[in-house]
Amino acid sequence: MANLNLESHRHPLPIKGQDRMLAEKVESLLTRVGRAIGLLVCFHDNSNHLAIRPILKTHRSRFCCRIKRNHEAECIRFDSLATHQVLVGIPEGRIQTCPFGATEIAVPVFDDGVYLGVLFAGPCWNRQMPVPDASLVVPPTRTWLADRLLLLRSVARELAALLAGPKAQDQRSERILNYIREHMSAPLYLAALATHLSLSPSRVRHLVKQLFGIRFSSLVQSMRLQEAARLLRATDLTVSEIATRVGIEDPNYLSRIFRRVTGIAPSSYRHRHRSSP
Repeated sequence: MANLNLESHRHPLPIKGQDRMLAEKVESLLTRVGRAIGLLVCFHDNSNHLAIRPILKTHRSRFCCRIKRNHEAECIRFDSLATHQVLVGIPEGRIQTCPFGATEIAVPVFDDGVYLGVLFAGPCWNRQMPVPDASLVVPPTRTWLADRLLLLRSVARELAALLAGPKAQDQRSERILNYIREHMSAPLYLAALATHLSLSPSRVRHLVKQLFGIRFSSLVQSMRLQEAARLLRATDLTVSEIATRVGIEDPNYLSRIFRRVTGIAPSSYRHRHRSSP
């Protein structure tokens, strides 16, 4: 059996690690999409918590950088304020022209009705006037931008699924852990947990392995031992009373598995932690 941490059960991947992995996935998606459609793609994160590279967070084309040197406040008012406000009510996105004549595609990203930000692609030059900067893409056909707007809508849905992933995963983890905590003193069965989650037993078996890296039976035993360790540290309950509280009928069995995992008997564990400053 693996050596399990008795102080607390945590998700196998630290939160900072989750954030970095999410940022890398988003960066990969935005870069691949930009390469495929022939435009620079960036995502204005409404929460400002997504740690992606600056070049993928704001407009960084040569034309935009040149304009921002003298007109940054106007750019912010248009893209970061006005566009965000308008797109909350236009879930399908739109093709829009900035105050300086550049055209871009802007598609909002929603997760279950919650506004997460805006996906931008561009800039282009879609006017009859001469192109002011070689970095601006000139659409080759009349439908070129509309075709990319259609593609960006699908990308917005994929991005929403990525951003919702860790949150949904954390929610599932908590539901599973809370169920085990609340039913710990009684026998715990995978089928009962599956019913509680409205999933099939095979799906829950896979989900537990995916979320925690161990089987359901090992997760239950880990949490029972964690609670036993807490009770040894915090109470004067006997090992027999603790065994009953954590759903283990035989206190001798609790002592055996506790010693196997920690290397010491429950009484020694209690003495060591009661003696600690």
